[in-house]
Amino acid sequence: MLAPERHREIMRLLRLRGAVRLADVMVRIGCSESTARRDLAVLESLGELRRVHGGATTVEDRQSRGPVLDELRTVALGLRTNRGHRFGSTGTVGLLIPQRGYYWAAVLDGAQRAAELTGLRLVLGEAPDPQTDEAVRLRSLLHLEVDALLVAPNLHRLGDTRVLEALQGVDVPVVLLERRVPEAFATRDVDSVTSDHSHGGRLAGRHLLDRGHRRIAFLGWPVSPTYEPVLTGLRTAIDDAGATVVEHPLRWLGRIDHQDHRGQVVEALAALRAQRVTAVLCQPDEAALYLLDAARARGVRIPQDLAVISYDDELSGAATPPLTAVAPAKQDIGFSAIMLCLRRIARLGPPPHATQQVMLLPDLVIRESG
Repeated sequence: MLAPERHREIMRLLRLRGAVRLADVMVRIGCSESTARRDLAVLESLGELRRVHGGATTVEDRQSRGPVLDELRTVALGLRTNRGHRFGSTGTVGLLIPQRGYYWAAVLDGAQRAAELTGLRLVLGEAPDPQTDEAVRLRSLLHLEVDALLVAPNLHRLGDTRVLEALQGVDVPVVLLERRVPEAFATRDVDSVTSDHSHGGRLAGRHLLDRGHRRIAFLGWPVSPTYEPVLTGLRTAIDDAGATVVEHPLRWLGRIDHQDHRGQVVEALAALRAQRVTAVLCQPDEAALYLLDAARARGVRIPQDLAVISYDDELSGAATPPLTAVAPAKQDIGFSAIMLCLRRIARLGPPPHATQQVMLLPDLVIRESG
């Protein structure tokens, strides 16, 4: 039996009994006393157990973690010792996200929490330049011999599929974050964790309908992968009620803080007022903040003259007035993705281990703007 297999068996026995004798280990894994002692020493160095006279016990601060998390930690332990890592190192998951800030900071935080709980090491590769850097950073992560990949391709350049193409040849588990696998690239097992943004659009639409609004606009940049599902959900809610949706797409100018975006939103406000719109769903938060500034400058009262809901809930609470917002479960996205990686590595659950597409429901946070 190889060392990683012995270590997993020892940890399973320890979880069942809370303590093991050296003789029990020798019988369970069929090894010599010297091998059993060496394995216990390795596991203690990794923080997995505490050696005592004649055997070992569980580490106290881990007894309450539960069987599922213990199983996942055992998988991570196998990665640590099975891929040539030195003792005391850990299994590694590579994370490629568009940026550290805004929406992705919370996703990263969730992934880091899961990695800490399961004993994994998380290696971050940002991709701020979708034209050049993203594919290069992915290759850099692969050169680290990571055990799994969490990837959120930067889709601001529509039609740029280089990262998705590169993933076809990857031989480790891959989980997409807030992205669905396009049909053209669905030739391999790729799991995904996404927010149900259509549900988020429906939440906003129903809320505004309950407030008596019948002409509701959607304002945002179509280049965002979130734009279409949010609009679809909003249309579903509004159409079912026999009300009207007015779509007002904004032209993407390369970065969110481009000075001409404000001017576009000023023009959008004038157009929406002319169309007798009484409420607006904005995606993302920046669009809502630009709209608040434009409304304030023109004497349009929020929410008395125009109700505003933001989508993302990253900056909404600090706005004046505080914005009602749809809040995707961003931390849960990162946390769930780590767990999917480990489950696929471990082949936990019955075969054939189907590809998983997990969708998490956003919440509506009601504040003062609508």
